Amino acid sequence: MQMQKLQESIYHITVKSQAIFAIFKLLPLNFFIFLFIFLIFSVLLRNPQKIFFILTRKGYESVSVKQGF
Repeated sequence: MQMQKLQESIYHITVKSQAIFAIFKLLPLNFFIFLFIFLIFSVLLRNPQKIFFILTRKGYESVSVKQGF
C-alpha cells in the first residue's frame, strides 16, 4: 500500500515537472505572441486605420466609409 502511494507521488511530481518544462519551452513563443499583440494594440491606440488596413486590405474601404476615416 505504501509503495503504491510512493509511486503515485513520484508520478505526480514528474507530471508537474514536465508541465513546468513545457511552459518554459513555450515561453519564448508566448513572449513573441504577447509582443506582437502589444504592438498591434499600441498601433491601434495611435492610428486605428492602420490596423483595419493590415487586418482586412479588401474591407478597408468599407470600414473607412462606416467609421468616417
